[in-house]
Amino acid sequence: MRSIDDQLMEIEKRSESIRLVRARRRTATTAVLASAVCVALISVLSVTLSGMDMAMPAVSGETPFGSLILMNNALPYMIVGILAFLLGISFTMLCIHVRERKKDRK
Repeated sequence: MRSIDDQLMEIEKRSESIRLVRARRRTATTAVLASAVCVALISVLSVTLSGMDMAMPAVSGETPFGSLILMNNALPYMIVGILAFLLGISFTMLCIHVRERKKDRK
């Protein structure tokens, strides 16, 4: 028969392992949801942009290239680019999480 101290140690170990499992699930859920939101936003904005006329202005030597971003409704393209970057980050985090879970199972 185990002593009270041994039993308390086992309870603490078990509760810590349960906390770790819950934290990993929470992280995975957050990464999956972030990826899904980014994909949905990129899809919606891409469909919205497909109907817009986005003609580029004539570029002369006097026009600084950076000012072209501010011309002709370039904001939706920048938003799609930023969202695509965020999607890449969240997908990378999801892959890292999956790899760590596989290591823990072995």
